[in-house]
Amino acid sequence: MAFFSGLLELLVIHNVLCVLCSSEQDVYYKYETVYVGTNETVELYCYRFDQSECAWRISKKALPSSKDSNATDKTYILYTDGHLLNPKLNNTNIDIIGGNNTGKCNLKIRRFTTVDEGSYTCKFWSRGLPFNLTIHQVIMKKGKKVVRGIEGKNLTIVCTVKSGRLAATLVLRTNGISTWKERTDCVTYSFIPTKKENMQSIVCSAYSTVLDNPLSFKVQLDIQYSPVVEITRRQTEHKLILICNPSGNPENYTFGNWEHWSEFKEHIQNLEGTPDGTLPLPKSTNNKWFPETDGIYKCKASNGIYGTNGHLYQIGTTLVHNKVPPIFVITNKPIQFGRYGQKMNLTVLLYNKYGTIQTTISKQNEPLHTETIQETIKTQDISHDVILTVSGIKITFQLTLDKIEDFTDYTIKACNEMGCNELTVKITPARLSNNIYDVTVMLFVSLVVIAVALVKAVWIVVLIVLAVVLAITVLTAFFTTIAY
Repeated sequence: MAFFSGLLELLVIHNVLCVLCSSEQDVYYKYETVYVGTNETVELYCYRFDQSECAWRISKKALPSSKDSNATDKTYILYTDGHLLNPKLNNTNIDIIGGNNTGKCNLKIRRFTTVDEGSYTCKFWSRGLPFNLTIHQVIMKKGKKVVRGIEGKNLTIVCTVKSGRLAATLVLRTNGISTWKERTDCVTYSFIPTKKENMQSIVCSAYSTVLDNPLSFKVQLDIQYSPVVEITRRQTEHKLILICNPSGNPENYTFGNWEHWSEFKEHIQNLEGTPDGTLPLPKSTNNKWFPETDGIYKCKASNGIYGTNGHLYQIGTTLVHNKVPPIFVITNKPIQFGRYGQKMNLTVLLYNKYGTIQTTISKQNEPLHTETIQETIKTQDISHDVILTVSGIKITFQLTLDKIEDFTDYTIKACNEMGCNELTVKITPARLSNNIYDVTVMLFVSLVVIAVALVKAVWIVVLIVLAVVLAITVLTAFFTTIAY
C-alpha cells in the first residue's frame, strides 16, 4: 500500500472584490500542498469570517472526461456552487462541510484515488445573493424618495444592484413602460418628462433564481415645471380684485407687472399689483363714458423654471367687462346732414357688453316710429388717453325729411338692464359744397310759402276795402232818401 498517490495543491482566495459583478480586486492567494494516501479521506479547509458564498473548482493534470468537463472551461471543473455539488459530476466521494451562515466551506474527499489528484481552488464572493438594489440621484422631499427632473429636458433613470455570485435580471418600470436587462447589474431608461409625469412612481426590481422574492426599490418623480397661470376674481362693494393663481413645481413664485390690453390686442397700460399677485380695480362710476377698466388683463408669474416656450415668466389672461348702460362712443357724429324731400339714415354707434340693447328715437319729445337697423361693427373710443378699437353696435334710423320742421334735433335713447344713456343728433340741410340743389329747393319752397301768405293777405285787404265801399254806398243812399 502506497503512502500517497498524488500531489494536491490548495489555492485559497481570501478576499475578492466584485465591482458590478464584473471585476475582481484585492485578491489574496494562499497556497498549500497536501499529501494524501490512496483510499484515505482528506478535508480541504476554506473559511471566511463574513459568511460569504464560496465555490470549489479543480484543475486536473489529466484531461477530464467529457461528462465532468465544464461547458465553458475545459481546464477547470466546477465542483461546488456555494454549498451545492455540481450535479454533472460523477464523483460520489465528495462532500461539502459547512453552511450558508457559518462562513465554513470545506471540501471533503473520501476514498482518495489518482482520479481525484489535481489543483483545487476555493473562491469566495462578497455576497452570494443580489443586494443593495438602488435608484441613483434620489433625494428626499417631504419625507418621500424622489428623482428630480425638469419638464422638456432629458432625464435618465439609473438603477443598479450588487449581484454577488449570481447576476440578477433588472426590470425598471416607469410611465407604463418596462425596461428589462438580463444578468446585469445596471439598467437605465431615458425620456423627456412633462408635468403629467410629476409624482408618478418608478419601480426597479431585481430577479434571481436564488431569491424567493424579487428585490424592489420604489421612488417618485419630482418633475419641475413652469407654472400654468390662471386669474380668478373677487368682487367687493367698490372694487374688482383680480387674483393671479400660478400652479407649478416648485411652488415659490415671483410676479411681474400686470398688463392691460384691448380686446383687439392694443396695449393700454402697465399696472403694478401687490407682491402676492393681486390687482384691485375700481368700479366704473361714470356710466356715460367708456369704462376704462374694461379689457384684457395679463398676469405674469415665475417659479424660476423656464417653460417649454423658452420664457421664464408665464402669462395668464382674463377679460373684464363692467356692467354699465350702453355707451355712445366718441366716434358718433352729433351733426348729420339730410336732403329736403328725401329719406336719410341717422346713425349712432354704441358700446354695449351687458344684456340686450333697446333703442328709441324722438323729435321734440315726440317718439318716432321708424324702421331701425342694428348691426355689429368695429369702432373706436378712448381709454386712458389711448385710442382703442372696440366692438360696437351701429343703429340706423331711416327718416323722411319732407318738412322744414324735420331739420331739427333728435334724441336717441339706448337702454339695457343696467340703465339708459341718451345722445342728441342735429339734422341740418346738406352743405352747399355737397348739394346746392337741396338749398335751392328749400329757398324756393320758402318763397312760395311767403307768396301764398302775401296773396292771402292781399285778398283780405281787398275784401275789407270792398266791404268799406259797400258800407259807404249804402249809408249814402240811406241818408239821401231821408233828406228828400
